Amino acid sequence: NTKWVTDITYIHTAEGWLSLCTVLNLFNHQIVGWSMFDIHDRHMVIKAVLMACWQRPDWEPLVLHSDRGTQFTSGEHQRFLADHNILSSMSAVGHCADNAAAEGFFGMIKRERARRRRYLTLAEARSDVFDYIERFHNPRMQRRIEVGDRAFTALSQLSAKRGRTPASSSRIVDVSNPSLADVCISVLYVIADAMVPTFLLRSGKCSTLDIVGF
Repeated sequence: NTKWVTDITYIHTAEGWLSLCTVLNLFNHQIVGWSMFDIHDRHMVIKAVLMACWQRPDWEPLVLHSDRGTQFTSGEHQRFLADHNILSSMSAVGHCADNAAAEGFFGMIKRERARRRRYLTLAEARSDVFDYIERFHNPRMQRRIEVGDRAFTALSQLSAKRGRTPASSSRIVDVSNPSLADVCISVLYVIADAMVPTFLLRSGKCSTLDIVGF
């Protein structure tokens, strides 16, 4: 909870556009705050940041990065950040890539959920977005953190036979050991995350912006 990013996107429904503002924690890529309205203004942004503040374990200073939209540059929003010990950081003019983490999440939610459905009402879209964030995306990010922690623990344990860590041992790894199996699985995840976007780009099945969320 030292670096957050925030941004706004729009989801189409038969009743009009639903505005979604999210606050993403750069450490674990979980959505720690969000708000949805049929209009986008500073109040929607403040409510999303307020929800994120409720989940802060302490009141240590942190950085909140955003673009230069009027909702984020408004005096009311800037005063709210100062009152909650949050330092405002903003992208340079014309440098939208500075907020790629937030855009990456928007790419995922649209690719994996919003573009696969047709929302008849704003309420239906709100319910589905809530389901994606709280019941799918955040638990998935939490599982990735837990797998990484188990892998680090397994790699840092001393070998009972040789007094060395598995990473420094030259003997053949017994993957039947659950801890070592976790290590192998986490390594495969890393390889897959690195190779899949490159494969999709070379095959022409998606653009660079489509894979920001990988």
